[in-house]
Amino acid sequence: MAPAMENIKSFIVENGEKLAAVSSENIHGPLKAAYAKFINEAKVPEHLQENFKSFISENREKLAAASTENIEEPLKEAYSKLINSTHAAKITETIDTISAIRWHEVAEPIKGWIHEHLFLTGCLIILPATFMILLRAPQLIYVPLLRILGFTFWGIRAFSVASFVQIPSTTARGIFAILQSAGMGGYGVSIVAAATRVVVVVIVWLILLSMMGWGPWAK
Repeated sequence: MAPAMENIKSFIVENGEKLAAVSSENIHGPLKAAYAKFINEAKVPEHLQENFKSFISENREKLAAASTENIEEPLKEAYSKLINSTHAAKITETIDTISAIRWHEVAEPIKGWIHEHLFLTGCLIILPATFMILLRAPQLIYVPLLRILGFTFWGIRAFSVASFVQIPSTTARGIFAILQSAGMGGYGVSIVAAATRVVVVVIVWLILLSMMGWGPWAK
């Protein structure tokens, strides 16, 4: 249960006898000290204090019989009404607070910052999107690179970089064999894809460090 609700119950239980004599006119009389303590500890806003005063005034007799065991029985309907009105008031207060915000004034500093940091703003928008795309589809990077190097789906392309570095006895599961397999859609695909993801993460991490002034290219 919320702390404010516990405060209300404790206040009612501790002041059961005095509450029977309470009215909207003399609430600060027999309950002056207790009520002041309750308001301070519960931090009840002024507009909610009126709800509580009305609750006490309308339910004086029932409040006298209230205890920690039966507080919600003789007062179930009235107590529920108080709690609901309290929640409603808090919601209304939150809505009023949000409505009172001058959003155009909040937007001006943001627009100014964007205007002064166009490159950084572009990076903050494009970089995360590119990062997520490349992580999910690393083939967008490694497939074109493999084709450029000469690792095609049909094997090594003649007169390509791959054909020049190829040796007669290629090591099984070696780098060349893995790249050749990846180019042909074999077992090397998963290995090259994982390596590509690692490279993407490292590059993005270095860019972020540089943007924050910590990287090797920071000015």
